[in-house]
Amino acid sequence: MDTTTTYGVGLALVLLLVLVLLVHRRQRRKWKAQRADDARLHQQHLAGVAAEHHQHVLALQAGQAASDALRDRAMHLAARGMRWELNSRETLVKACEAASLNAIVATNVVFAVISEERSFCAQIDHVVVTDNTVLVIDSKYWNGLVFDGTRPSQLAAPLAALLDEKKLTPPFAVHLRQRDDASIGLRIDAGPASPARQVRLGASRLHAYLAPRVAELPYIDTCVFYSHPDATVVTPGFDVQGRARTSIADVHTIGSLLRRAHAARSEQSSPERVDRIAEALTELGADIVRTGAFAVDRPVSPVALEYRVQTRRERSLARAGSTPTEPRTGAAGR
Repeated sequence: MDTTTTYGVGLALVLLLVLVLLVHRRQRRKWKAQRADDARLHQQHLAGVAAEHHQHVLALQAGQAASDALRDRAMHLAARGMRWELNSRETLVKACEAASLNAIVATNVVFAVISEERSFCAQIDHVVVTDNTVLVIDSKYWNGLVFDGTRPSQLAAPLAALLDEKKLTPPFAVHLRQRDDASIGLRIDAGPASPARQVRLGASRLHAYLAPRVAELPYIDTCVFYSHPDATVVTPGFDVQGRARTSIADVHTIGSLLRRAHAARSEQSSPERVDRIAEALTELGADIVRTGAFAVDRPVSPVALEYRVQTRRERSLARAGSTPTEPRTGAAGR
C-alpha cells in the first residue's frame, strides 16, 4: 500500500472517529435533555400528587370537623331531651355496674297514650330492665331536705310549724330548699301529684303500651329516685297504697334498691323477652345504655355517660372566656 493510500485510509478513520464522537455527543446531549425532561415531569407529577394529597387531607379534615360538629350537635340535641335525667342516668348505670347486673337503662321514654277521653304523650324518666325485673323510675333532682312519706315533725317537732301536717296523708313529698341567702322554698306534692302516685301511673301506662308488643310482659316495679347528690331524704323507704308498693331511694340507697328489685323476682326473663322490651323502648326514641352481658356486641348510647347540658349561665361564661367561681348547687329541678 503506497503512502497516499495509507494517508487516505488514516484520514477516513479519523473522520469516522470524529463522526462517531459527534453522534455520541449529540445522543448524550439528547439523553441528558430527555433525563432532565423526565425528571422535571416526575417532579411535576410528584408536586401534583402532593397537592392532590394535601387537598384530600384538607377535605378529610374538613369532613371530619363537620362530622365532629354534627356529632356534637346531635349529642347536644339528644341530651337536651333528657337534660334533667343525665345525672340520674349516670348514677343508675354506675349502680348497675357496681352490682354486676345485666341491665338496660332506658332514659326519657316518651309514648302516646290514646283513649276515648283524650290522647296525649306520656314521659318516663328511666326504665331499668334486668334478667329478673322491669323497674320504672321517676327521678327528682331536688337538693335540700326532702320528706317522702314521713312528716317533718317526725324528724324534729318544731318543723310542724311549717305546714298543716293534718292534711299530709300519704303519698306525699315535702321539699325544703334554700332559694337564696334570704329565703327558703317550700314545695308540697301530695295525693295525685305526689311522686309515688305519679310513678305508679306512669308504670301503668307503660305496661298498657308494652303489653300488646311484648308477650308475657312481667310485672313493672316502681321507684322514686331523689338523684341530687346534696339531697337529704327522710323516708321510710317505700310507699304502699293497697297492693301497690313504690320504693323511695336517694344516691346512697339506689344501688341496694336495684339489687333487691333484681333479686325479688325469682322468674328470670328470657333473653328474647329482654330484647323485645329493649327494642320497644328504642323505637320510642329512648336513650339506651347497657351493662354487663347485655352490653356485649351491642350499640352504645350516642350521649356519653358524663355528658351534661350547659346552663345559660355556663354558656354565657364560656363565651366570655371565664368559668364559674363557685359550683352550681342546682335549682329544684324536675
